[in-house]
Amino acid sequence: MLWLGVALALSAAFCLALASALQQRVASTIPDEDSLGTGLITGLVKRPVWLAGFAFDVGGTVLQSVALIPGSVILVQSILVTTLLFALPLSAWLAGRRLERKDGGWALVLAVALAGFFIVGNPTQGIDKAPFEDWIAPLTFVASLSVAFVLTASRIRGPSRSTLLAITTGLLFGLSGAIAKPVMDAFDNGLWQAIEPLLTSWETYVFAVAMSAGAFLQQSSYQAGNLENALPAIVVLEPLVAIFLGVAVLEERFRADGPLEWAILGASIAAITVAAIQLSRSSATFEAQTTARQQQAAG
Repeated sequence: MLWLGVALALSAAFCLALASALQQRVASTIPDEDSLGTGLITGLVKRPVWLAGFAFDVGGTVLQSVALIPGSVILVQSILVTTLLFALPLSAWLAGRRLERKDGGWALVLAVALAGFFIVGNPTQGIDKAPFEDWIAPLTFVASLSVAFVLTASRIRGPSRSTLLAITTGLLFGLSGAIAKPVMDAFDNGLWQAIEPLLTSWETYVFAVAMSAGAFLQQSSYQAGNLENALPAIVVLEPLVAIFLGVAVLEERFRADGPLEWAILGASIAAITVAAIQLSRSSATFEAQTTARQQQAAG
């Protein structure tokens, strides 16, 4: 069952990479005045390319959630970092450019660091559901920061706006990635038996709100145009927040043994973070080049 979780998470990563490559291109063409209003949504849904990206986004989210049935939050969220390994060649291909040697190097660093993370960390399964009281503090923290960042972003323009919205997106996606675990617990007794607990569980509604708000703010951060700042914030924050909640609330644990293994685990996390930032910036560069080519062709 563990390998099923890995396979589902990898499939989710591919779908999310394709969704990102398609959606970024369209969102960056929406005018600034529509970036935080209904004009953003109405402008996006008219574009077939964005709708295709949205379909892959939904598919990736479903696969990610289903992967949590056999897998832990730590396992699934860590594997989702491989979205970058799919997104980078897709972005380069769409931009009509070849990957640089440094990108291959960072991809290798990411792959090796992930292997070290899983082998040494050996994360355990936690509990499927936690009492509401255990969720109060993280929910309050994420909600408060999200509101503050969105209000600040609504008053500014340019790279700072993109970064703030991307940070908020990462926080909300991280929350939804962790709280999807208790949501998927409803399916333990079968599909039809899951309907009632899904409708009566508060986790379902928090998941829906966090995912919807995160998806909207993600498009807003893409629209702001500074993908080199937006993508790293989303890619790094989402798994960090989700893994933290998996450990703090759902009682998942790392099984590193002794100072050496904990040092290797820490080094692996640091390497994953740095490699993710570098690869997401390269992907953003390719996306910006593609957008520029399209604008020149249209002009």
